[in-house]
Amino acid sequence: MTVFSPPRHRFTELRHVPLQCELDGSVAKMRGWGFIEPEWWRNYLHIHSFYEVCYAFAGRGIFRIDQADVPVQAGDVFVARPGRPHEIVSDDVAPLGIYFWSYTLIPPAQQPAGEIGELLRRFRSGAHVANAAPAMARTLALMTEEVTTRAPGYVTVLQ
Repeated sequence: MTVFSPPRHRFTELRHVPLQCELDGSVAKMRGWGFIEPEWWRNYLHIHSFYEVCYAFAGRGIFRIDQADVPVQAGDVFVARPGRPHEIVSDDVAPLGIYFWSYTLIPPAQQPAGEIGELLRRFRSGAHVANAAPAMARTLALMTEEVTTRAPGYVTVLQ
């Protein structure tokens, strides 16, 4: 049996799928999906009104945020929160390759007291970089496969 593995850049096709989810009253609406090959690049200092999450699948680089240079490498997840100036600089010896996605996160009028509410509160105020669970790469590959093959029910699977 041949295993289908779509090219990583097809991850960007998720932009055609309207995705939104609600967690304990907070609403997350996807804004964009992107991919950068492992080569030297720099996206220069900029700011967003939304969250931007990056997953490094190859190489290493610097995530500059809040006037601090934070090293990132393959397997790391790093987050730029709304209103925080940031930039990413790929290493020229071991170039950084990333998946990235962005979304708005609208909290409920009243902060929920449950575990999900606490998780979201910590996310909004926690560290910028974390080493990802090993399943992150596989999850992104599966999402890419779903949007590429577009089998019946694929939007439901992605949600």
